Amino acid sequence: MSEALPTTLAEWEAGLVDRFLRVGEGEESSPLRSFEITPETLATVFPDADASPNEAATAFQAAVRGDRHVFRAFRLGRPCRAGDAAPGCFAYLCASLLIDTLLDGAYSAQGEYRARLRTWLGTSRSMMQLSGIASMWRDLATWLDERSAVGDDVRTLLLPDPRSWYQIGHTRRLSFPTRSDLRFLARVLASFPRGSVDPPGLVRAIETAIGRHDVSWGMEAAFGEFQRAFRNGSAIASHRFWRFILRAESAQTQKAAPVLARLELEYDEDGRAEFRLEGSLFPNLGSAIQSPLVVRSANLGPAFERGLLFFRQVGMARWVAEADPQPGSSHLAVGPGLAGAVRGTLIEFAQSGDWLLSSAALTPRNVDDLLAQLRLGRLRREHLVEIAIEGAVHIEGGLLGRPTFLPRIEAEQRQVSVRALADTERPQPQVQYVGGALVADEPLHGRYELSIYADVDSQQVEWSKRLRFFENAPPHVDLSCAALRETPIAEWTETGSADLPQPEVAAATWNDVPQPMADLLEALYASGRSGLSDGDVLDLLHRANAKASPWDRLRSIQESGFLCARQRSKWRGRIWTLGAPRLIDLRSSVRVDGATCALLQEEFRAVAAAAGGVPFRHMSGSAWSPPVIGAVGVEAAVLAVALGWEVAVPGQPPAHGAPYLETSRLVGGHHRLASSWDWHRRRFVTAAVAASDVSITRWVHPGGRDHDQYRVTSAAGETRHATRNAAILQGHIAAGVPLFEIEGDTLVRTSAEGALPLEVAKWLRGRATEGGGPAPDGRYVYPLGGMPPRALAAALPGCIDDLAEQLASAPPYEAKAATLARARRSGGRVRLYWTNGEVRAA
Repeated sequence: MSEALPTTLAEWEAGLVDRFLRVGEGEESSPLRSFEITPETLATVFPDADASPNEAATAFQAAVRGDRHVFRAFRLGRPCRAGDAAPGCFAYLCASLLIDTLLDGAYSAQGEYRARLRTWLGTSRSMMQLSGIASMWRDLATWLDERSAVGDDVRTLLLPDPRSWYQIGHTRRLSFPTRSDLRFLARVLASFPRGSVDPPGLVRAIETAIGRHDVSWGMEAAFGEFQRAFRNGSAIASHRFWRFILRAESAQTQKAAPVLARLELEYDEDGRAEFRLEGSLFPNLGSAIQSPLVVRSANLGPAFERGLLFFRQVGMARWVAEADPQPGSSHLAVGPGLAGAVRGTLIEFAQSGDWLLSSAALTPRNVDDLLAQLRLGRLRREHLVEIAIEGAVHIEGGLLGRPTFLPRIEAEQRQVSVRALADTERPQPQVQYVGGALVADEPLHGRYELSIYADVDSQQVEWSKRLRFFENAPPHVDLSCAALRETPIAEWTETGSADLPQPEVAAATWNDVPQPMADLLEALYASGRSGLSDGDVLDLLHRANAKASPWDRLRSIQESGFLCARQRSKWRGRIWTLGAPRLIDLRSSVRVDGATCALLQEEFRAVAAAAGGVPFRHMSGSAWSPPVIGAVGVEAAVLAVALGWEVAVPGQPPAHGAPYLETSRLVGGHHRLASSWDWHRRRFVTAAVAASDVSITRWVHPGGRDHDQYRVTSAAGETRHATRNAAILQGHIAAGVPLFEIEGDTLVRTSAEGALPLEVAKWLRGRATEGGGPAPDGRYVYPLGGMPPRALAAALPGCIDDLAEQLASAPPYEAKAATLARARRSGGRVRLYWTNGEVRAA
């Protein structure tokens, strides 16, 4: 049932303040430069009333007429003191703006404003003295400054020069757009069909039309401000005049909002460029950019016609296409029409379909030199600047405030300031803007205001927004999503029937997680509610650490059960989903499996302690291995009731005998060779490799419409695999080349790529109190947790140097040294004892 429109001016004041002065969470909070007070906007003040524009305007007029202070307010100023919730004058000022709107900004006859005001108020008073209007505008500006300073969610006001109109000059200049402005712009757009697609041409057309016709003061001021900024190359796309253009254009054509396309450049495991358009993968740039989504889009369509596209960096491993030159480094894409002109330059390009893509990112100077050569230097000057917040990890109610994942601010060469809004008792960390990014030494929490200025000397805020940060991601109530319908990727198909005795937990301690790893897991948890693509995950991994191998770190997280890789059924690629938190009952202890955020880990710790158990969180020697979390001295069933988690049985050991690695049934008749295993470098390379008895190759579909396939060819025949790791393992088994070696109580990878089968690695992690992961020297290390390595060696014949053979062939002192090293590196899990005159490990 619709609510009735208010009848008192105090109620209208509260509604108007909420509608026009307050800003919602995450909305733009730039200073106000104009107001659009029309019957149509008045109808939006009380949306629950469901009133028509005429009904809203009539109700507002009746409330103003019925106010006993209205004539005093227009004559002398605000009739009562301002409060914290309202300035006590905004309703009167909205009435003054509405009169200007009803006049359409036209003041052809002297006294016309006062005559219209008298009629609207239904009075015979002369209304000659309107100094109170100017006074109330100054009072409003002061009130907004004060409320903003104490952290209220209001926008400040920039008062314009009233010129010689001392009483109603502010109202005239702040009233924009009027209905006559909309009609004026509609005529210009009708005579300039290219419209907003050609900003330089449209600006010139509007300039010419304004010279021939009278426009409102507000229109003249807004256009002049926009024109100066545009000619200087600094007009922002969110400028009020440009938004007015887009609105008028949409109303004229009766079309929906302009369609925008997002084209991203990513790199796969072999360093090959891939292009993702609105989630769909394309094998090359030519096929992606000729998609109707790009050709018809408002943002990239002009670039397609021009034959020039710029990819700006939005993450450590991700680039997004833009039509205009970028202020920082960017990849340059060139269409067939301009290919001949750029081939003779010093810039190296690679063919990607029928388009060219620069092999490396170019500096702005390189780009400007090339634009000058192509006689397109105007592209740098005449374009709209998109102010954007990039790379933020969004959570419910705001953004993740972890230092590693604070957002970047795309503002070209503008000045950026950030200030904390002191609205909590807890001290808020300071944050700085350095090199295009927000930087803080500790997690952010609370609200901050981001302000952008045109230059160093500017005192006026050009654009601002209020952001709320949270130190931790909130726990997901439900992890159900469409991605869960996809099949999980498996690498090992058989398990044994009996497990080895579970080792005791050596030390139940709650270790701190290093900040980069803690931040990474929190970001993955916050972002992964509906699944993440390879590009999404890799971007977060690169931001956490740009040097360590992102694929090794991703492998470690996958082996921990935090993320689960699933094969997309409709197109090539994987999607990563969060593992549902559950409890593994190991009899001697309880382990946590799946994805848990910091708050869930603390909840588990508190519940386990309250139930009489001793919780533990163990980090491994690898800083990039997720912690092993669990508890001793408590029943899994007791924890399950308190936490609402499932209790699961532990994994089984790998079956012995022939390797049970997954195989692919994909025919792959149209696939092409993409990369091969180099036995000297011990990794995949895209270049040609020397011939060998065993080859491991990667094959991809040229159209990107099917999954990759890996083929292992030897004298015994060919096997085909869907996963990279299974192919590497099968190739080493066929070649008889070890992929791992034993060092003390750890299993160490000897190649640049490869890992234990996923299911085997999970089983091994379940036995140990540490997880496997990349070491600082680039190797991948698995703690064995006191488990005899023969079980792994039997499952993967030839892949692991047998510890027993090493000790049997080594001198006695080397065997003893290896035993001592194993115990020392085990963190207390392996105990030494003396028997038959020798040191042995248990």
